[in-house]
Amino acid sequence: MNTIQSLYFQKLRVLILLVTISFITACGSSQGEDKYMGYPIPIVPLQEMIYNSTQTQFSVWAPDAEEVRVLIYHKGEDGHAEQMHNLDKNEDTGLWTTVVSGDLMGLYYTFNIKINEVWQGDTPGIMAKAVAVNGKRAAIIDWAQTNPAGWAQDTLPRFTKTTDAILYELHPRTFTIAYSSNVADSVKGKFLGVVAHGVFKDYENISTALDHIKDLGVTHVKLMPSFDFTGKDERFHTEENFSWGYDPLNYNIPEGLYSTNPFDPYTRIKEFKEMVLKLHKAGLRVIMDVSYAYSTPALSGFEKTAPGYFFRQDKDGNYLLADNGKTQIASHRPFVLEYMKESMRFWIEEYHVDGFSLDALDLYDTDALAEIENELKKVKPSVFIMGEAQNTIDRIETSKKNDIAELMHTYSLSISGNLQDSIGSSFLLGHLKWVEEFKSGLLGSIESDAIPSDSIPSAWRLYNHQPSGAINYLSSHDGFSLTDFLNKHTSAQYYNNEKVRLSKLAYTALFTSQGVPMLYAGEEFMQPQQKADSPKNNEGKALDWDLKASNWDHYQYIKGLIQLRKKHPAFRIDDANLLRKQVEFLPTEKPLVVAYRLKDYANKDEWEDILVIYNAGKDAVRVNIPEGRYIVVCKDGYINENGLSYAYGQAFVSGQSAMILYRTDKQVYIPQSAPVETSDASSQEENIRKEPQINLNLTPIKKENNSIIHNIQDVKID
Repeated sequence: MNTIQSLYFQKLRVLILLVTISFITACGSSQGEDKYMGYPIPIVPLQEMIYNSTQTQFSVWAPDAEEVRVLIYHKGEDGHAEQMHNLDKNEDTGLWTTVVSGDLMGLYYTFNIKINEVWQGDTPGIMAKAVAVNGKRAAIIDWAQTNPAGWAQDTLPRFTKTTDAILYELHPRTFTIAYSSNVADSVKGKFLGVVAHGVFKDYENISTALDHIKDLGVTHVKLMPSFDFTGKDERFHTEENFSWGYDPLNYNIPEGLYSTNPFDPYTRIKEFKEMVLKLHKAGLRVIMDVSYAYSTPALSGFEKTAPGYFFRQDKDGNYLLADNGKTQIASHRPFVLEYMKESMRFWIEEYHVDGFSLDALDLYDTDALAEIENELKKVKPSVFIMGEAQNTIDRIETSKKNDIAELMHTYSLSISGNLQDSIGSSFLLGHLKWVEEFKSGLLGSIESDAIPSDSIPSAWRLYNHQPSGAINYLSSHDGFSLTDFLNKHTSAQYYNNEKVRLSKLAYTALFTSQGVPMLYAGEEFMQPQQKADSPKNNEGKALDWDLKASNWDHYQYIKGLIQLRKKHPAFRIDDANLLRKQVEFLPTEKPLVVAYRLKDYANKDEWEDILVIYNAGKDAVRVNIPEGRYIVVCKDGYINENGLSYAYGQAFVSGQSAMILYRTDKQVYIPQSAPVETSDASSQEENIRKEPQINLNLTPIKKENNSIIHNIQDVKID
């Protein structure tokens, strides 16, 4: 027996075992027997089209079919088929196959399948990897021509462990579609717009696109759905044609709306690869937001090839719907699982993608998630796998069976609240009921004696095995942003800019929490989701890059927090036991003041002790701190790792602000004029009054219309 035969029979045995186990499981379930579990499945990965210059083999998996045809076209849309060929069935695998002689390079094809005497209609298949406009016909292409220059030399940016990641979620269209992005019109809102280089706004030194992401300092770009989705006409890149992308059509092909030429099958592929290549060169890894968990049967190639097999049903045979109204995919069935694994493997191997965010994580079969994780780590050991559950309550048990990082909705609500709540309940706005959830989030939502389990409602009690299981965030595309929340519930007056203070407090918490922080593009310069119409920016949902200039101080503060987190492993502990040992909460007199201590050179940090104090109250407070001299590196919305002041015995924390300070056995020099905070009240107040003036004398940022926006750091601090 040769190697190929050995592998063949080895996989056959595994698949038979998988089918048997799944069948037994299904029969013993409350849903009764699952007839689909007995379907024959391909023994090797399905390739629907295998081309060479003399012949092309076509295959489709259609176990219920009575007849199958492949239709070949000269054009990607319109016109009639030039050729039609019947396929032959293999009863053992459910595969229909034929070989067409001749060189078919540059042509297009579809399958049509007859089931129960009804032709299901044209489909490019379920494994199509290149398509014409709108994804209706699959294309036969030369894959060597899809690689941009330097693709073979593409190298991965350094990445060690999950908690080292800082994610940046962006939508390929909204990121650069606005006039203010200053990106060339030809690539606005496209894959190439994301990586536009050397592009600057109308202001001096205000970068956009790729230069902005690099300057910010994040490690991973999380692309919102970028594989081919349905419902929008790729021929028109208009505001009305906007989509979040959670309507999958062809799972193995980049979306044509984000290519410069959706009519050409090569363009979308090559431009997606060029985007990945440039992000890698910039030191950024790429995570794809993928929607394998649901689809729309009427539009899906799944339903046109094997009706019913790919979708979940109840005991009466009715399709089960996800929270978004789409039909759930049956991830527990063997060929569905194989399909998902093969699709993600393809994105890694062909497109050099570095990770996946699985939408609707709670809809996946638990064992399927484990198999997906194991399979992808074989292909790329450093692959980043994360997800978001639609229903947190249903995830309480299943979350304990895998270590896939998950968006922590409870932590987000504890800080940024729910915009639909007229009261605006959150820790950030001074509501005590969220304090314990906030503290739990600081620990990466692991179980800890520091957070009594009965202090958190059971519906919110979602614990991680390790802090690496927590994706902490404040804003996302789904709903409103933190800025929207603050716009509704706070003051932004010149003399009392509560909105900026609380936003800085919130992001200090985000970047000093254990786990993995995620930013939604634009929130670093306070981009709202609710945006008034403007004659200058009428492209719909879009980042307003003017806000980066007007909120420059906020942007610089976020950037400083990111740099601090990246430099100090104490904020990136990946072991739950070590975290419980080296982290503690300090007692405070005010319940809205939370003090968090990382001790004993936590996670081999160079700083011996680190204190982070969050004051959500409106009044300034004094917090007792452990003995020794502490160097304050973050205070009153300013951050400087070289030191802002000293503290002994007590820290004076302003209302609605955070403070970060540390103790070290190394010699640290701060200018003699730096203020000193002591435990003596009178001297403390005297030091505050005598704090020297700081004038950074930064160059004003000039606009084309000669108006001047000064860097907000260019102020005197009394």
